[in-house]
Amino acid sequence: MMRDAVVITGMGAISALGTGVSAIVDAMREGRDGLSEMERFDVRALHPIRLAGWLREPWSRGERASLDAWSRIAAREAWLDARASEAGVSASRIAVVVGTTLGDDAAITGVADAVALEVGARGPRWTISTACASSANALGLARDLILAGDADLVIAGGAEILVPEIFAGFAALGVLGEGKCAPFGEDVGTTLGEGAGFVVLERAGAREVRHHGVLLGYGLSSDAWHETSPDPRGEGLARATRACLRDAGLEPDDVEYVNAHATGTAANDDAEWRGIQRALGGRAATIPVSASKGYLGHAQGAAGVLETITTLACMRAGLVPPSARVGRGRPRGPSDTVSETGAARAGAIAIALSNSAAFGGANAVVAISSEARASRPRGSRRVSVAGVGAFVVEAGAARDDDALVRACGDVDLRGADPSCRLAIAASQRALADARVRANASSRDRIGMFAGVSAPSRASVAELRRSLERGLDRASAPAFARSVCHAPIGAASRALGARGAATTVAGDGVAGMLAIAYAARWLRDRDDADRLVAGGIDERAPDGSYDAEGACLVVLAAETGGVEIAGVATAGDVDAAIASALAEAGLDRASVPELAARGVDGAPSLGTALAFVDAVSRVREGAHAVIATASGAQGAVAIVLVRGHV
Repeated sequence: MMRDAVVITGMGAISALGTGVSAIVDAMREGRDGLSEMERFDVRALHPIRLAGWLREPWSRGERASLDAWSRIAAREAWLDARASEAGVSASRIAVVVGTTLGDDAAITGVADAVALEVGARGPRWTISTACASSANALGLARDLILAGDADLVIAGGAEILVPEIFAGFAALGVLGEGKCAPFGEDVGTTLGEGAGFVVLERAGAREVRHHGVLLGYGLSSDAWHETSPDPRGEGLARATRACLRDAGLEPDDVEYVNAHATGTAANDDAEWRGIQRALGGRAATIPVSASKGYLGHAQGAAGVLETITTLACMRAGLVPPSARVGRGRPRGPSDTVSETGAARAGAIAIALSNSAAFGGANAVVAISSEARASRPRGSRRVSVAGVGAFVVEAGAARDDDALVRACGDVDLRGADPSCRLAIAASQRALADARVRANASSRDRIGMFAGVSAPSRASVAELRRSLERGLDRASAPAFARSVCHAPIGAASRALGARGAATTVAGDGVAGMLAIAYAARWLRDRDDADRLVAGGIDERAPDGSYDAEGACLVVLAAETGGVEIAGVATAGDVDAAIASALAEAGLDRASVPELAARGVDGAPSLGTALAFVDAVSRVREGAHAVIATASGAQGAVAIVLVRGHV
């Protein structure tokens, strides 16, 4: 196996099917689901909605269910399975990447901190929050960290917990079913789930250890279609699938199985099947396409990793993961949903895809292999800063909403919260500065990467006010906008940008982290030409006047006046600087540093502004400048140099 391959050496899970990966495989083999009537909290107000894939033990005995507890259990299983403590890897070279949607009444980065504490990781720990595509995206970012040299070992995955607000929000959207969900089946409606799943990733050949499989590649895209509904043509998922195949060095005919996102809703399942057909062509009709949510429930931010673990664990056991309760199936659905017996069937799978889709139009597809296989070599394109745009409201100043609306341009802003408007305004200005416009020929190759500190405070407050009237009175629009990815989803729709899209979180670094992630994406891959990236922060709606705003830049895969010569993330800023300068081939003594500026209450905005300060210094004549940001979860360093126009 080539050393550029990234292998999965450990897996751990806790789900409605029980504790441990073996619990999932056993249930699939037996055709037994984990869906039952919710008893941990009262959902009678949502009658007849009552079912969920919720975790009963040991919390039914009175212990508190929590994201931290579940994450630590799943992470510990993966850690022990990988024999990671025997790897001899320095704690500073162990990273954590977590996907989650809403968190647990705490900082969105709390799960990453809990996992790092459990395994003793002291490298960077980043969070992806792209709603139900979060943990699939987290697996891909974890692979990137290893290939880029930011870490030698990464524990990656996701976690989600069901709370009354989530139940109420999905019920308000009208997507929950009275019965158990049946992906691709006759009955329509989804069933929510919860739990945690983690894997240990490392470079192939780094040590003598058996592995479960290879993470070959991943792809991201934005539907740029609707706040909560997928593109009915399936084009967004198809773009993510093609990007994944390209990254993994695969052709459609190499794929032998697809674990679909399929939630059991009419909109999702039909659109996804069209997307699978668009991406795989005739191959789609000849391979099994099944979905795990009929067993696990829809675990939202944890869904992607739990379903990837399910797929790989079944592959290793010589099984094809099944679908539940398909019946006669959809009129226009997959021909083989592995549902003839209601249980997994024997079968050999070497290469599989795992699909995820989410609010805001985010799509993520992961490719895995049970066999030793080299990944496609990554490219090395030049990346330049093509444009800058910002809308900033200083601390103590009132937001000029009329000016904000004007900055958004000719965009329908009905229902848009302040975070969405700030993202649209800054992205419009950045693209105008770069003299770029998304059109039919370019929109699929323009993407958006954002860093945030929290979801929109206005939408969260609106959701909570609606719930004061009862669980059956939740505001569906506020619920949809209460996920961290909502602003970038709104900006993608406004601009027509349908390329790779993601939202990252990291205390005090998120804006610059998004820029670093985007720069590496453009450098290493060839599925995008321009990415809009930066930070967004919205002040609290309680009358306080912290700063707020959005600062976004346009990065382009081309030479230009200011180029990015080095990028690194690490557990501390000195390590990040050293790695970024080494990549750029520069000495620290000759490169001035611009650290993230302090911006009251708006750390994601502040780190993006620091990057823009560094860009300005180079434009004004500096040969090279390094922009840095550091926080509780790690540090980012980006080296900017004068390019050739």
